[in-house]
Amino acid sequence: MTGACLAAGEGALRVAIVGVVLAVLAAGCGSDTPTSPDPSNGSPGATNPGGAFPNHGTMTATIDGVRWTASLITQPIRVNGPGGPQVTLSGSDLTTTVTVSISQLGAAGTYRTGPSTATNVQLQDRQGIWAANNLKGTATIVLASISPATATAFSAKGTFTATVVGGANASPASRSITGGSFDITY
Repeated sequence: MTGACLAAGEGALRVAIVGVVLAVLAAGCGSDTPTSPDPSNGSPGATNPGGAFPNHGTMTATIDGVRWTASLITQPIRVNGPGGPQVTLSGSDLTTTVTVSISQLGAAGTYRTGPSTATNVQLQDRQGIWAANNLKGTATIVLASISPATATAFSAKGTFTATVVGGANASPASRSITGGSFDITY
């Protein structure tokens, strides 16, 4: 092919690409408010304002005096560990993730961190990772209700507080989580 034919072919390709991009952008335009919000399928609504993810409940806490609300609840993880059943619940926003793990899970009740349990609370943000577990920090989780996991369903509701401690070079060395709550359904 000659240089003129290549240039013409490249021009047609550019026009086609621009046309596809504009079509995709136009398809994404529309109202910011749906006519029938349905948080269960990811549509924006009062409990799922961004609409980016399906609403599987809530997780909130006050971290170092600042109110925090998860915009994403990840699917709970249930495993049978050496100490018995364990469930891990996690919520996050764009910068912060809070994870609550309850070990030796029997039923609703109060669970605490300590030397003989894998129960823990973890806080992760852009500054680092802090934890309350069997080696450091303290946490109390009050599990108000839990339904057994099946192939298609799981729910847990409760509250938590923690003083989480960072690694050797963490700054600040410890952080406070108060008024934590979760109400999660999958």
